[in-house]
Amino acid sequence: MNRSIFAADFLDLLETGEEPPSLSEAEWSGEWKVVSLDPDRHLVLRSWEEPAKDRPAAVFTERPIALQCAARPAPAGSTRWTGSSSAGAAPGSTRRR
Repeated sequence: MNRSIFAADFLDLLETGEEPPSLSEAEWSGEWKVVSLDPDRHLVLRSWEEPAKDRPAAVFTERPIALQCAARPAPAGSTRWTGSSSAGAAPGSTRRR
């Protein structure tokens, strides 16, 4: 007899190692900032991250677009700001590396 307070399907999910769908939303919430390294390179980072140590969530060639993206939450069920402008992404964005 299982004496856990958790439902069996929840425990099974933990064993598979799959993350619940809501984790992505939580991952992208919080405060973001834009750090401009030069006139054509603007990084979007979490408020506690530093450009020298951390990988930016996105890099933009236009600061106003970087500021807009940093202020908006990520769309549900998607990764944040990926793609290149030639692939149909927002103008002024570059692919994450």
